[in-house]
Amino acid sequence: MTTIVQIRDDLAAVIDNISGWRTKAFLSEGVDAPVIKISRPAFDPRMVFQQAKQVATFRAKAYVSRGTGESGERQLEALAELSGSGSLAATVQTGSNWSVTVDYAQVTRIGEIELDLDTNAGAGYMTLTFDIEVVW
Repeated sequence: MTTIVQIRDDLAAVIDNISGWRTKAFLSEGVDAPVIKISRPAFDPRMVFQQAKQVATFRAKAYVSRGTGESGERQLEALAELSGSGSLAATVQTGSNWSVTVDYAQVTRIGEIELDLDTNAGAGYMTLTFDIEVVW
């Protein structure tokens, strides 16, 4: 059976196909923007559909350097489009982009552009968060 780690790795590989972005399957120290990092928030461990299907929500958080100003914000807005080659939703929801077998993947929430100030590193980022539901 496919594991959460395999889904997370493949989700990062799927998103990594969006031009101009690098994707990291796991949170790591430091941010090398522009980058999209994948995390997994809390989830209900029960199987769905009573058919031994697993479901998990993953969070993709896109970072651009705050110093990029309007161009960085435009880059984030392009990710939020619902269609096109730069759309995170369209990329994730296209089944042929996945190498592992999933029943479906869909973006369930696109957040707002926010400022994320890293006071320890003396840097700041503009961020945009996507929640992605995957069933396998």
